[in-house]
Amino acid sequence: MGDSDKFCSVCGAPNAGAASSAPQGQPQPQQLVPQPVMNVPKGCTAQAFEDMTKTPGVLQRVCQIAFLPALICVVSVLVLFIPVIGGIAAAIGFLAAYVASVCGAGFGIEWGRDLSLKIDDGMDRPLMRSTSFGLGVFSSVISAVLEVIAAIPVIGVALSLVEGVVIGAAGSYSYYGSYALEAALFGSLGLLVLALIVTVVLAVFFKMFADIAVMHFAVTGRVESAFSLDKVWAAFKNNKTKLFCASFLPEFLTGLVSNVVTCILTAVFGAIASVGMHSYYYRPTAIEALVTGGGITLVLFLVLTAFVTVFLTVFGNMLKHRAVGYWVARYASEWADEDKDDVLTFVLPFEKKPAPSGYSAPDPVPAPAPVPAPAPAPEAAPAPAPVSAPESAPKPESDSAPELDSAPELSSDAEPQDE
Repeated sequence: MGDSDKFCSVCGAPNAGAASSAPQGQPQPQQLVPQPVMNVPKGCTAQAFEDMTKTPGVLQRVCQIAFLPALICVVSVLVLFIPVIGGIAAAIGFLAAYVASVCGAGFGIEWGRDLSLKIDDGMDRPLMRSTSFGLGVFSSVISAVLEVIAAIPVIGVALSLVEGVVIGAAGSYSYYGSYALEAALFGSLGLLVLALIVTVVLAVFFKMFADIAVMHFAVTGRVESAFSLDKVWAAFKNNKTKLFCASFLPEFLTGLVSNVVTCILTAVFGAIASVGMHSYYYRPTAIEALVTGGGITLVLFLVLTAFVTVFLTVFGNMLKHRAVGYWVARYASEWADEDKDDVLTFVLPFEKKPAPSGYSAPDPVPAPAPVPAPAPAPEAAPAPAPVSAPESAPKPESDSAPELDSAPELSSDAEPQDE
């Protein structure tokens, strides 16, 4: 091979010295450089957290929304210690805090819905609105109902446990002593643990399903869309791992942080309250010291705990709904283009879905086209109009006078006229 040949013309072997012997001034042969991997979109929860923390003004707005119910709850706790009217005023305050937190959850649902509807100025809408309150109440009611359904296994096992202990163990107590009660409790323990596992799994499943059902309602703007089980289930089957992270992780993490902060506050204020209560025989726990000691220590503990709990709860709800909104925008984008006239009522599996209004194609009843046939009748009605022969009747008298002479009856009438 020559110095400038890249490959052998006989065997095709590459010329290793071709690159090194290339004359100066000529570009070296380009080598293949691995292309960088394309940017993969972040997870729904990570993208929602980035929107919340890195978008200008969004974090301040979210903190304002979470701060309002927390502040109302703090004021209600302080009012609770006022004699006589403190209980009533505190109850009203807690109700107002609940309304504000529900509006915050509804605001988060709208913020997540904006991704599917491609709305950019959603954070500018006011908080206390009927739309936000309605979405928040609807979401909380649906979630509460599904949580009760998920708790049915535990409730059933608990009832059977009580029945077994009361009837079985109590009936055999006279023969076997207290061991019968212990055996009944130990035998039901495994079933109770299994029921708890089933309840946790069902609760997570129903929570994920309820979140996207509520988002379906928010995107389409129709309440019946939340009960369109076929469309919600079809979307639910898409990437359940990301849906789990979007629906479960935000509230779980914020709840975990809230519990850790509560434990820290309990330990700190409990230690402060128990300083003068420790003795050689009695060492109260943190909670016992707080409740027994009372005073300003207990008030500060309750105020800080209420503020942290409510603030993080509303913050986690907004983060969750934004993440679920990202999931819906990616894996159920067809919801934004649904036909507004589509019938989305809840039907049982063995029922047939009702047809939309105005649709009668499969119904052969309109076949009797004779019903429109009467339409020609109005056209036949004007036909007598040419029977305005009163005007054309006199013409035969003048024009057809010779013909009238041939008629024997009319000739008799014409004779008197001649006379």
